[in-house]
Amino acid sequence: DSEQSWPGFLAEGLDQAVQKMKVGESAQITVTHEYGYGAASHTGNTGVVVPPGSALTYHVKLVATENAKESWEMSDAEKVE
Repeated sequence: DSEQSWPGFLAEGLDQAVQKMKVGESAQITVTHEYGYGAASHTGNTGVVVPPGSALTYHVKLVATENAKESWEMSDAEKVE
């Protein structure tokens, strides 16, 4: 169970679904291979291998969100990241 999200790192379909959720909402999200990892296999940071063409099912609860800063609100260091 991960308590963090890394936009761009997770399966595209999971990113899209979570963006539509409200804080406190729970959901079971099934992602087809077209919106998951596609025809390639994927090895997660825990060493689990997702076979090519796999559908993925996630059980997710959105506990908090963080608003992104506008560019004029960022320091120079934040803009470089």
